Amino acid sequence: MTHRARTEHSACGLDDNWLFLDLVRRPDVSAWRESNGLHLGDGERESEHWLILDTLNGEMYAAG
Repeated sequence: MTHRARTEHSACGLDDNWLFLDLVRRPDVSAWRESNGLHLGDGERESEHWLILDTLNGEMYAAG
């Protein structure tokens, strides 16, 4: 039997999450997420994808 180490990642309670929530709730970002089937996690289930922001170039990517 193989055991995988589980790594927990969370920013909840560690910082102000409103900047992130304001970003992912923007209509253009929300449409981008929906059209690509991206799930960044919520109170019901864990994220399936990671949001990657390139602040130097102003670009956004998703990894999963």
